[in-house]
Amino acid sequence: MDLMGPSRTKSLGGKWYILVVVDDFSRFIWIELLREKSDACDLIKSLCKRLSNELNLKVSRMRSDHGKEFENFNLESFYMDEGILHEFSSPITPQQNGMVERKDRVLQDMARAMPHGNGLALHFWGEAINIACHIINRVYLRPKIDQIPYEIRKGKKPTVKYFRVFGKSVNVVINDVVSEGENVENCDRMDDQNGDLIRSSDPTELPLSESFLRIPETPEKETHPQDRDKNPKEPSSRVKSNHPKDNIIGDLDKGMRLRKRVLNNLAYTSYVSQVEPKKVEEALSDECWFPHYVYKLHKALYGLKQATRAWYERLTSYLEEHGFSRGSADRTLFIRDIEKTITIAQIYVNDIIFGSPIESLAYEFIECLKQEFEMSMVGELSYFLGLQVKQIEDGLFISQSKYAKDLVKRFGLDSKKHTRTPMSTSLKLGRDPSGKSVDPSLYRSIIGSLLYLIATRPDITFSVGVCAGFQADPKESHLNSVRRIIRYVSGTVDLGIFYSRDSNLDLAGYSDVDWAGNADDRKKYVWGLFLHG
Repeated sequence: MDLMGPSRTKSLGGKWYILVVVDDFSRFIWIELLREKSDACDLIKSLCKRLSNELNLKVSRMRSDHGKEFENFNLESFYMDEGILHEFSSPITPQQNGMVERKDRVLQDMARAMPHGNGLALHFWGEAINIACHIINRVYLRPKIDQIPYEIRKGKKPTVKYFRVFGKSVNVVINDVVSEGENVENCDRMDDQNGDLIRSSDPTELPLSESFLRIPETPEKETHPQDRDKNPKEPSSRVKSNHPKDNIIGDLDKGMRLRKRVLNNLAYTSYVSQVEPKKVEEALSDECWFPHYVYKLHKALYGLKQATRAWYERLTSYLEEHGFSRGSADRTLFIRDIEKTITIAQIYVNDIIFGSPIESLAYEFIECLKQEFEMSMVGELSYFLGLQVKQIEDGLFISQSKYAKDLVKRFGLDSKKHTRTPMSTSLKLGRDPSGKSVDPSLYRSIIGSLLYLIATRPDITFSVGVCAGFQADPKESHLNSVRRIIRYVSGTVDLGIFYSRDSNLDLAGYSDVDWAGNADDRKKYVWGLFLHG
């Protein structure tokens, strides 16, 4: 068990603290809202007695920290009379009471997210945490057992048909009649222990907030024609889809006349074509490309706008004729599969990177291209677009050490002290509206440089992604965070990705998610790591 609080805002029932008790076997959770810490003693006693009556079993052991609400004479005497062993975690070691500490975190995150997502006031946190506990007991699976806590404790599966979205409007029925002006004194609420409906005489303990009560709408007064003249309506600010004809300029029978049509007419008058022909046939058929004659291009010159497109189309058709298939995701990747042996070619403008497990197939690809195109061999791949490639017997090592050193030097952090982690583990970045603004161009330049570096540095991917979300209005705190990433890169410039030759072809994925991790909008962060080989 553990005690959370005090909360910054008083709950709807005037409570400040939350007592959390977790069953070690079923992971079933009980929570109680307290006004003072001293109320925990009586609530723990009543909970132990209630569990003994319900299960016909005695509570054998309780575990908590050394808080005075748990370590006092009244509770110790009660434990001695009931034969309960009270265990304490070591000071400043919450890990020894880790089960309830994790439940505290989950309950807090869910209770923060639900009111924020529905725009409710902060004093509804008590209702939110009650509903979060109710959901966890009936939805979350017990590890290694694949049963929910409610099913383990009750021996039957609960019904969740009554579950509704938090904040949704509902009707509270009192004596089957909802009348206007009637006080809500005795309402039904959900008991988290057995899922039944019980009577509550305290309106402050109601799990439904006032915003959930649907107030009957009063009928509008009838308006007479003479009253309309007295209170003329103000003009509406909404744009209507159907405009009256007297507001339309021009003749509706002539159809729409766009600005592009006017521009085309002007272009035809000046004998200039607005659309550049992509092929010789289109230029010949376009009478406005040249008024009387067109020069036919026999050979495309390097540097023309259409030279790259023509080169890709020509190379693609040639490779497809020789058994290569074009990639669906990457249209510049070509693969040929012959007898379970592949040859891969990657095109980047007029550079081609290719490879094959069999050396003879690689030389065959070279001869195939030389028959059609004028090409020159550079040699074994070692450096390309800032990527340093080192081919060894065990595998392939790709890094960007030279680019990383230039990046650190370009932003003037080569003489700064290195950091061991790319981001602080205790600091959560937010919009920081009260922070000092910095130069957006400098911030975006750093982010762009780091985004190119993450191609071979997955260890900084998450940190760079978080900082990239503040490019619209960067503050000094955000600039310090990206500088910390660069200082981390400065001490790890030689890191990269190693592809082993002995690895398998299995795809393994790992993911993690938190509750309301974003300090601004309480959205969650999702992490993913996928390994191939």
